[in-house]
Amino acid sequence: MLIRPLFLFLILCCFNIIQAQTNSRNKFELNGIIQGKNDGMIYLVHRDNYNQRFVDSSSITNGRFYFSGEINGVSDNYFLKSDPAILSNYDSLNTLRLELENAKMEIMLEWNHFSSYKLKGCATCDAVSNKKFLYPKNSKKGWKRQIAYIKSNPDNNLSSSLLFWLHQSASDFDYKTYIGAYESLSDYQKQSYFGIKAGEKVELFTKLLEGIGKPAPNFSFTDIDGQKAALYSLTNKSVVLLNFWASWCVPCRAETPVLQLLTKKYQKEGFTIFGISADDNIDLWREAVAVDKVTNWVNALDSETTIKRNKNRSGEDMDEFQVQNYPTLILLDKGGIIIGRYNLVELKTKLSALYGY
Repeated sequence: MLIRPLFLFLILCCFNIIQAQTNSRNKFELNGIIQGKNDGMIYLVHRDNYNQRFVDSSSITNGRFYFSGEINGVSDNYFLKSDPAILSNYDSLNTLRLELENAKMEIMLEWNHFSSYKLKGCATCDAVSNKKFLYPKNSKKGWKRQIAYIKSNPDNNLSSSLLFWLHQSASDFDYKTYIGAYESLSDYQKQSYFGIKAGEKVELFTKLLEGIGKPAPNFSFTDIDGQKAALYSLTNKSVVLLNFWASWCVPCRAETPVLQLLTKKYQKEGFTIFGISADDNIDLWREAVAVDKVTNWVNALDSETTIKRNKNRSGEDMDEFQVQNYPTLILLDKGGIIIGRYNLVELKTKLSALYGY
């Protein structure tokens, strides 16, 4: 009769031990030295994955201060401030954005010059600052090397951080690889700040993969000449490339000459580019269309379409095409079926395969 209570007691003890180990692992300490300020207060502001704002304070004594708390892995959403009432997080004289992790760290600051700081003890921060590792000259080789690192180090803070930032260079050719790398992460890293953000990307990429080979959402729009139409009125006649861009997007504008060459090359085959701009300023948009000589495209403002929008779990706006970065290129066949999402190099290869030259 005593076996069951004893069994439950042992389970509870094991749970408490695991919980204590997890809490210990989440601990961070930040010892600070600040020049030019012997006393007063300094504040550490933190925003979590759901954008909730937390403020901690420390007194400055003889130019020193101290913070401690819990952090899951590594996060770049910490801010040292002289005044927590200042909501702006952009670097100013006495505001600094910091990347911190579950470690004992030291920081040296100068009052009125927070941006010239030195942080020690954050191994992940040091690795992230290694540009050769993060941004190698051969991006494809770099992608493979970083994915291999993540899979070989599934419980490392750098792995969840790397994986999140890799989403910026992912296309539908890489989505399955990205999802596989996420699944290789340890449970701890999946619950870390960057692990949760990477998990949101996995949800997005899963939806995108599910959407390939299926009809694109139809929507109506008013074009640059004031004419009203619908997406399917275009796909009934031709293969359509949806080009989500903006006049202020430098990479978008840089791609325009190549897209124009593709238009010239395949227009006779029934190939149309539909430029959907995220611009708020109509005049700047019209000027960009004229300067870039893309008047032979179908052009419309995103705000002049009926593309549906909702919010992801972080509260970010998301349209039904799941556009997060600009430019985004989505190719549709003549039936309005999504062929895929491509970068410019991949698009050229796909069109060449599609038309045979």
